[in-house]
Amino acid sequence: MMAINCRTNGLLLCLLVLLPYALSAKSGGHKEVLDSADQRKLRYTLTNLLVSDNGRWSAVYDASNDTLVVFDRKKPNVPVKQFIRMNENYCFLGNNVLFTSGSGRAHWTDLKRKKDIEFTNVKQSAVLEETQSFFVLKKDGQLSKYNADGQLQNTVSGIESIQSDKQKTLYAISQKGSRSYIYLFSDKAGKEVYSTSNRIKRSHLTDSGKYMVITEADEIKSIIQLSAVNTVTGISKTFTASGIKEFQRAEFKETGTEGDLWIDVRLKAFSKKSIPEIWYGNDGDFKTKGLGYEETHQYYLWFKNNSKPQKISDERFPGFAPTNRRDYVLAFDAFKNFSNETRVPMLTVNLYHLASKETKEVFKHSREIVIAPSGNELLSFNFKIQRWELFTFKSQKLQTIDVDGLEKPVFDENWGKVYFESRNGMYSYDLNRYQYKIVPGTENTRVTLSPSKTTMFNGLFHIKSTRLNQNNELLVKLQDSVNMNSYLYYNPQKGKDSFVEILEPVAHHISELKYIQALKTAYCLEENFNLPTRLVTVEKAVHKKTIGNARIDVSALSLKRDIVIFTNSKKVKLKGLLYYPRYYQPGEKYPMIVSIYQVQSNEANRYQYTSSTVGFDFDGLLERGYFVYLPDVVFDRRGAGISALDCVNAALDAVSSHPDIDPQKIGLTGHSMGGYETNFIATQSNRFAAYLSGSAHSDIIRTYFSFSDQNYLPMTWQFENGQYSFRQSFAENKEMYFNNNPIHYVDGVNAPILLWTGKNDKNVVWDHTMEFYMGLKRFNKSVVALFYPKGGHTLEKLSDESRDLRQKTMEWWGYFLKGKKEVEWIDRQIKNTIRQ
Repeated sequence: MMAINCRTNGLLLCLLVLLPYALSAKSGGHKEVLDSADQRKLRYTLTNLLVSDNGRWSAVYDASNDTLVVFDRKKPNVPVKQFIRMNENYCFLGNNVLFTSGSGRAHWTDLKRKKDIEFTNVKQSAVLEETQSFFVLKKDGQLSKYNADGQLQNTVSGIESIQSDKQKTLYAISQKGSRSYIYLFSDKAGKEVYSTSNRIKRSHLTDSGKYMVITEADEIKSIIQLSAVNTVTGISKTFTASGIKEFQRAEFKETGTEGDLWIDVRLKAFSKKSIPEIWYGNDGDFKTKGLGYEETHQYYLWFKNNSKPQKISDERFPGFAPTNRRDYVLAFDAFKNFSNETRVPMLTVNLYHLASKETKEVFKHSREIVIAPSGNELLSFNFKIQRWELFTFKSQKLQTIDVDGLEKPVFDENWGKVYFESRNGMYSYDLNRYQYKIVPGTENTRVTLSPSKTTMFNGLFHIKSTRLNQNNELLVKLQDSVNMNSYLYYNPQKGKDSFVEILEPVAHHISELKYIQALKTAYCLEENFNLPTRLVTVEKAVHKKTIGNARIDVSALSLKRDIVIFTNSKKVKLKGLLYYPRYYQPGEKYPMIVSIYQVQSNEANRYQYTSSTVGFDFDGLLERGYFVYLPDVVFDRRGAGISALDCVNAALDAVSSHPDIDPQKIGLTGHSMGGYETNFIATQSNRFAAYLSGSAHSDIIRTYFSFSDQNYLPMTWQFENGQYSFRQSFAENKEMYFNNNPIHYVDGVNAPILLWTGKNDKNVVWDHTMEFYMGLKRFNKSVVALFYPKGGHTLEKLSDESRDLRQKTMEWWGYFLKGKKEVEWIDRQIKNTIRQ
């Protein structure tokens, strides 16, 4: 039996939790819960799993209560420690010591010996796992170093900030008079490795911790200097990057195997403002319009043993990226002739020889580029043919990997392979033989690969390098068609394609898993629709032991849900998740809320914890006696609106024979894309008693020809190749755009509809809600619109606006689906409508 963790008397708490169930039984199972706040206190999620070296201790973060919870494997279920608002930095030191910090405090705990040291007035902290030490920087500038036993080893004063690689290296920055100093702590005492009279704007360690990189401003010369300090040798080198006024920021990335640095310096280029603004038809990059300046780049490749970097510049190519080689880089002109049919350009990529400056086109229509760590191979996803292409420097040939649906490649250069995720299994591609195969045992499953090491060279155009982590580990998560989850462990030391099952298929969702190979033990966080997140251990793939829960949500344990199978008119097999009212009694009639977005059945084994910031309160609806139905929606060539209508009609047909669902009391709701679907369905359907739509497009043709002030992009991409999946331009199929446009059929809405939006929403501009409201008003439809002045695309959690929306949505459904009349703000619309 799971224990309830609370300072209140346990028996009293159990009675309080179970009391609603007793009341429900006495009232025939149809109790109206007025406020679920007490029940919400029991809702929680656990994340950020951490396990000690010996596997005895584990720590998880309870996000809903901002609490770090610590468990002892030898004493399961009861937390041994809890730290409130101390999640900024936590780490196990060896077998039994936990260090954690946050909210101006830090705490060292020997969990085995039950010893504690509390630190206050903390500005920053850091843990170095390899040296088994931790640092505490106080707000008065005193930096102290301690060993894993909590013994003070060294103290330095006058420190402003610290940076660490979390393994063996820590830097401290100090200001003394007009000079700034950087100290390296890799032993007991700090060693000065750099000093400057300039103002340090930014300092950070590179991903591997090999370099401390520094951006500093020389105010006298009005220039920006960039410096790199080698963390092993302590040797520093510096170069002038640009003037202060035009400098924006600099990004440093380690490239190749030699310890070289790739540097991307971003500059602001201000042009003289003109009246009026001039927009040209051949503009390809609209970001300048939104920022008010042009963002330009200067690229450098800084070889490890060179004092100055090599600047890479060519007027033919405004964009460059590394290849993990010293002889070639990638070159491209991203926005030339870009017509915005995709969110970002699909690149034409050239190999650029640094010495000769000769170029060779290597990829077209590139949506993503993944570079081998050695620089021997390049992978590119060709958006036009929907296939990965492999370029090998040795052969200078381009090979197409002719498999559909491959994603997220990971290089394993120990065995000359690339591994791919897919929805149909894990694929292994031999880089030498140019052959692929499905890894045995992963067939017909959705595969996720982790952990792996990724270095992102260009986030906008998805240019990166991936490889196995430093221990050559690879965890392979398998998910089948009914959401059964299992895990495999790849160990290259045992040979090619050698996998060990560490978790046999389970029905629960596994949100995190840590495998300790030496102990042959896995720790995982698992959950299900009726099971709040819990921490369990797995041995020999099958033996499970529950280590702990943060609290217990009794109501979740009794939750009932059906998985409904249905097909749309195109014979596509879909699923719907039908949740029963919390106090369900067979034989009674209940109303039902249908909530739509796109495919939702993949959440079947997820614990439904909602914050109700979008007008859909899952918990509150179940507690108030509603069925909640989440059917899948898929799009096809008919268009997003018509496809959604078809799927929803099929989903309703599939539950039409349920004896306890009142067919006259069904409501439809959605937010964002789900709101658009709701708007369109409301113009076409007569199967719903009321509607609720939030942050939704009402006129998709206007949106298609509009400009996003949030992303500085025309919106055409979202329809042609984005979420709407029309796959055709407006010119190619005007009829489809017209037929799927809610505002064209606004006169067909025949049930009350509640609309809401945030007036700061720049994702779906708020005037779409105003437009739909105006159309409904013109044709005398029953509509109420809520415009929240501070709200964005969603409302702020626990804000007055989100609380108001939750209250009004519950009153809306109660009014039209449960007969709870006399709601003043609704009556003002409905009674006036009746008088008309």
